[in-house]
Formats: sequence, structure tokens, C-alpha cells
Amino acid sequence: MAKPELATGIPEPGTTVDGLDSLSREDLVSRCRSLRRDLDCREAMLRELQHRAKNSLQLVTSMLRLQHHRIADPEARAAYDQTMHRVEVLAILYRQFHETRSEADVDLKRFAEEICETAIDNAGDLPAPVQVTVQAERLRTSLYTAMPFGLILNELVASGLRHAFGDA
Repeated sequence: MAKPELATGIPEPGTTVDGLDSLSREDLVSRCRSLRRDLDCREAMLRELQHRAKNSLQLVTSMLRLQHHRIADPEARAAYDQTMHRVEVLAILYRQFHETRSEADVDLKRFAEEICETAIDNAGDLPAPVQVTVQAERLRTSLYTAMPFGLILNELVASGLRHAFGDA
């Protein structure tokens, strides 16, 4: 009697799957090749989707930058800039994510370094030079863990730069 399938839909090892035990070796090999082609196709489509998301975020950031100078009210401009910088963090993440081509392979150290550099660049003219050094072990995580990390880090660094020099 066959064991129940796991929640993933994949049978447990040693279980018989209806219909597969009656197939010849050649039919099984053919079916495996067909499944591999389907998987490769889906992975290519996912990479393309991720690439388009990365490009779309970069385009949104560029369009926001073009409109930045048109906002006269300082408070409105600050809120606009904050939103633009958040989108930029997501664009950085998706660019790095696209480069690695692995959902579970975002290098947090590299991501943090680029966020800090970008936050410094976005801060504009500061009264003194600022250099941030990220001291961390190589830590890899998924896109979905890196996303809130990056947004929080961006807020912390931007806030630190805003308040670091007092009224200077």
C-alpha cells in the first residue's frame, strides 16, 4: 500500500506512484527528461521575471529622480526622497539577486555595503566626509529576508546621517 504524499506533493522515498511502476526504463528516462525541460523552462521564465522586476525598479527610481527638483515644499521633498530611497534599496536587492540567480543566495554583507554607500550618496552635501565600514561575516539569506533587512538598514543609516552633525 502506498504511503501518503508529503505536503509538497512529492511522494516519500520508497513509495510507489500509481502508473510509474509499470513504465519501462526508457519511458521513465523520457519522462524525467521532459520534466527537466519543463523545470528548466520555468526557471528561465522566473529569471526573466526577476530581471524585469529589477529593471522596472531601476526605471521607477530614475523617473522619481527626474521629478525630485520640481518639489518646492521641503517637507514634501523629504517625504518624496525617502520613498525614492526605499525603492532604490529594493532595486539594489533585485540587481544583486539577479546576479546570483539563486533565491536563497543574497550576500547580506555586500547588500549592506551598497545600501550604506547609496545612503551616503543620497544624503547630499555633508559637513564632514563619512565612510561606513560594514564588519560582518559572509552571511547569505533569501530575498524575502534581505528585503526588510535592507529597508531597515537604509532607514537607520539615513537617520544617522540626518542627525549626525546636529545643526551643522
